[in-house]
Amino acid sequence: MTAAKNKDRPIGNIKRVKVEAENTDPAQYPLANGKLITFPDVYDLPLEDAEAFFDDLNNGQRTGKMSPALKRWLTDEDYKALIAEYPTPRKIGPVVNAVMSYYESVWGTPGEDTASESS
Repeated sequence: MTAAKNKDRPIGNIKRVKVEAENTDPAQYPLANGKLITFPDVYDLPLEDAEAFFDDLNNGQRTGKMSPALKRWLTDEDYKALIAEYPTPRKIGPVVNAVMSYYESVWGTPGEDTASESS
């Protein structure tokens, strides 16, 4: 690139950050029948989809309604298979907690940096 072209490009007063996606394997939970339920990494979703998921998740934590977040997170096939094996809040709760614990080990918890940066 020539010096003249550099003068035409705005520089700004903050250096551009290098954005490298941390490749996280999606959480996969095995059902008794051998099917793997895949919980995609929410941080790989388009921004508004991820925000909608977190809204559903936060509302679910407040109201106890987990199905909207699960339906948004999982494929229809995975959601139906998961609910067939874990049809009640008492049964599905520990599964969701295990998946969230898996991702918190990568993402960190709210208010903290990612777990991988601190390890």
